[in-house]
Amino acid sequence: MKTFLIAGLAAAGLAGPVLADPVFGLWRTEPDAQGIVSLIQIVDCDDRICGQLVSLYSAEGRPLDSPHIGRRYIWDMEPRGSGQYRDGRQWIPERDQEYRAHMELAGDRLTVKACTMVVLCSERVWTRVN
Repeated sequence: MKTFLIAGLAAAGLAGPVLADPVFGLWRTEPDAQGIVSLIQIVDCDDRICGQLVSLYSAEGRPLDSPHIGRRYIWDMEPRGSGQYRDGRQWIPERDQEYRAHMELAGDRLTVKACTMVVLCSERVWTRVN
């Protein structure tokens, strides 16, 4: 019995790193002030979460060309469990600036909050692209 318990615990320890985080995948941002929507691919980056800009679309839904395609959009997000991600950074395209950020995952909705200071934050909801 003890052998099975040890083997089970060892297998569980080995299985952990290969499991994909539920936030991994392709996400659509809310439209920005100009109506532009971004698609962001979120992946693992050395035990942190990061994402890069994959494509942009106009308010009318037309694909847009941009030198920013491929640029990192979020990075250094630390998974904290229960859909919480903290201590990361986010690039805000309309300002071309980087801010402290955190995220909260709830099903196919990802709330991304970027802050310049504790009281000056903007919050946007992204939706998963299937």
